Amino acid sequence: MPNPIYTLDIRKRTIKEAKHFPSPEIKDRSYFNMNIHPPTLILEPARVEDEADYKCRVDLRRSRTLILHTRLNIIVPPGEPIIMDEHGQRLRDVIGPYDEGAFLTLGCEVDGGDPSPEVTWWRGTTLLDDSFNVTPQGFVRNELFLFELRRSDLLAELTCQATNTNLTRPK
Repeated sequence: MPNPIYTLDIRKRTIKEAKHFPSPEIKDRSYFNMNIHPPTLILEPARVEDEADYKCRVDLRRSRTLILHTRLNIIVPPGEPIIMDEHGQRLRDVIGPYDEGAFLTLGCEVDGGDPSPEVTWWRGTTLLDDSFNVTPQGFVRNELFLFELRRSDLLAELTCQATNTNLTRPK
């Protein structure tokens, strides 16, 4: 059985006088909060290597031992989206000029993230494209094809977003 990552000793003491013994690997970023219900072990900041199954064991003097299990999943946010033209040139801010009726291809690549992100294209609040694939280099890529540019496309705001959880804002 692996060594405990955090031990709280309240033998022959009150809860307020409890002795806290965090393991060396979490000593500087852990705290056991007994002032909330249920009492909670806080790891801050959480790290990728903290992802694991955890067991809480409570040994009681006059009752049987309590054992609770939980799984900690760590979400790694995706990197910033990189927008490119059809030649792989990085684009920023205002692009163009393009002729009316022209065909436009925009690529958006995102590196990192666990779980792997979804990469989408938006025009304002309207979803334009939610198809994406993983490149051989491991980037998540979405290509947007605008088949016939119109006058209404002038200064339109096109946005590429990457998200891998509904717990954070898209990038």
